[in-house]
Amino acid sequence: MLKIKQNEVMNLKVLLIINPKAGRKRLTKELNEIEANLKKNKELEIVTMYTKKEFNAEAIIKSYDLSDIGLVILCGGDGILNEG
Repeated sequence: MLKIKQNEVMNLKVLLIINPKAGRKRLTKELNEIEANLKKNKELEIVTMYTKKEFNAEAIIKSYDLSDIGLVILCGGDGILNEG
């Protein structure tokens, strides 16, 4: 599980892209836990986007203004990681 220590980041904006269908939807609980744990850290501003179809993560990244994003996290399976 991803753990971010409070003193490691300061006001970091994170783009979290989740494939809700990863693992034939078997990963839904784990993906929700990752998102919830990230949102607990008050030093992080989490922007969550969900993919809706194949190659959607790539389209999200290309269309999103990343100028104020400090970190992009892709959550899902092999497909979303290959897109990123």
